[in-house]
Amino acid sequence: MVNTCLNCNKYIFDEQNISVKKMSVEEYINGVIRRIEKTNKHIKEICREKKFHIQWLVSKAYCELCGAPHAVFSDFDTNMVVHILFFFSGAEVVSEKDEQFIQEFQHNLFES
Repeated sequence: MVNTCLNCNKYIFDEQNISVKKMSVEEYINGVIRRIEKTNKHIKEICREKKFHIQWLVSKAYCELCGAPHAVFSDFDTNMVVHILFFFSGAEVVSEKDEQFIQEFQHNLFES
């Protein structure tokens, strides 16, 4: 799997450039996925549907080139990046909130 930015496809996320673990998959599902999908499904069912592994760790990372916010899933044992989603939407397609963040990042970057 090539772990490139879902927005610009130029930045590569790997175990060297992601921040330390910020949350578990369960915390990510409760904090992001449930807000979007408004579901009370069991964690295991959501993991099965989304193809998440319950032992993955999730970091919030930003593309260094375009500023796109990503949820970077890494394997607990190897720390290798195994899955990437946009952080705010929890999807592989940029949402309006993701897009607003990217535009703000780019504006602040080019303004200074």
